[in-house]
Amino acid sequence: MTPPLRVILTADIGPAAAVLGAGHTTDSRWEETQSGLAVSTEVLRSIQDRFQVALPVTWFIRADRLILQQFGDRLAIFDMFADFTQQALKDGHEVGWLPQVYGGGDAGISYEDLSTTHGALTRAALAPRSVRMGNCFHDNRTMAILDELGVRSDSSAIPGRTKDDLGWRMDWTGTPAAPYHPAVADYRAPGAPQLGILEVPLTVRPLKAPYDQAPLLRYVNPCMHREFFGQNLGEIIESRSYLLCIFHPDEAVPPRSGNGHPLVAYAKEELAFNLAQLFALADSAGRAVTFHTLESFSRTAVADASCR
Repeated sequence: MTPPLRVILTADIGPAAAVLGAGHTTDSRWEETQSGLAVSTEVLRSIQDRFQVALPVTWFIRADRLILQQFGDRLAIFDMFADFTQQALKDGHEVGWLPQVYGGGDAGISYEDLSTTHGALTRAALAPRSVRMGNCFHDNRTMAILDELGVRSDSSAIPGRTKDDLGWRMDWTGTPAAPYHPAVADYRAPGAPQLGILEVPLTVRPLKAPYDQAPLLRYVNPCMHREFFGQNLGEIIESRSYLLCIFHPDEAVPPRSGNGHPLVAYAKEELAFNLAQLFALADSAGRAVTFHTLESFSRTAVADASCR
């Protein structure tokens, strides 16, 4: 019997247009995030009812020194969405942490901000077990700090992608498409000695945006236009044991500026269609679909190539 496809649906609750490089600004917008969160949760409830499945989500929420600079409180976004997160936890969802350690320009990387903000979260009884780094940035030091802070799961890796422009830095050269405990000497891959934290990479596939000269490895985002979301997805569903997706709530509503990422639909109808398409593709492959939070998945994941 073909095992079920384990799906980990994650959402980054950050400022609007973070995918366009606005994640490290201190004057970012949050109106679309607020409206998009209401719309996306409405869509998720409709999918649960339609397919009669539990659909828990891991919601990563921003907290860092940039939030402190904008709002006067590192935990301002946790406070902004406190009612939502309390209900989400009751419904079986997970609330994780989305720190932005790179401030852009000359601000550089603030390693100490990880410990300082984690301390604030702990004092507020919000200590996270799961983290995604802003802009999917990591290096050996940030990964080791999270491990020392007791974070058990991280989902920042975009296997094979590197980027260093417009304040967006990442390097995931050589990262496997499977969960692993990072090597102390190289956060991007397993090795001995290793850290206790489990890295659960995002699911990626080659995808060509209208402005690309060649396809790039991009994560699976159910807020994309349906023709982009479905590209190469059937092959992944047939061959992988898990599918880790990511979306941003502001991508479920039209952008206030009228401009957005060309791959993203900014429409709740496309989010609903794409989630339903996931079920259809899995059914064609003879597989059932089960949804998991990052924490629950990580508890049972085998950190080796069998999780590909």
